Amino acid sequence: KGDLAPAVTSLTKLVQQRPDILEARSLLADALRRQGKLDEALAVYDATEKAFPRLPTISMFRGMILSQQKKLPEARKAFERAVELAPTFFGAVEQLVLLDQSEKKPDAARSRVEALIAKSPKSAEGYVLLARVMLAQKDQKLAEMALQKAIAVQPDAPVAYRMLAGLQIGNNEADKALVNLQALVTKNPKDGEALIMLSSIHQRQGNHAAPRLGHPVDLH
Repeated sequence: KGDLAPAVTSLTKLVQQRPDILEARSLLADALRRQGKLDEALAVYDATEKAFPRLPTISMFRGMILSQQKKLPEARKAFERAVELAPTFFGAVEQLVLLDQSEKKPDAARSRVEALIAKSPKSAEGYVLLARVMLAQKDQKLAEMALQKAIAVQPDAPVAYRMLAGLQIGNNEADKALVNLQALVTKNPKDGEALIMLSSIHQRQGNHAAPRLGHPVDLH
């Protein structure tokens, strides 16, 4: 934290001299946040939002600081503002979903994600988030369907493959998990998490040979 002091001093002067430089404002706020000076960081974001009122990322960052300060109603308003400015802003929607879940509002969380998917149906992120919401509600079947859809719309979505494989392993469907993980490794041979999962399955099965590469199982 002490190493950031010179940067904070320099950035503060720069922002005072050139308030039109958005990046300087953002770097200053982030440096203050990393120093643990959340009130000062929030003040920078507040001023930045007034100067650049149409930028959803600033509202998002404000919400993150407010969440750290446990000011959850204010954080919710900030995230909602970000989504108002950019309806497909995944990060802000995700934060609102987490707030919904923390407030025991599962229906609101699901509706929010479904609205995101309706606006951005070709993005795997929305389906992966829906799967997480369904898992939180103990609905594994709908979670698997959401992950399958994520892979269908974005075949190179590694998180969807890994999550689906994890569910399949939990359901004692190791063979299906193997094929999906092998497909992921084919696309990204350096995916460390997938390689670890593959190794774990083979060790449990007593098979130490290299896996045969294939294609994801069509579970529809």
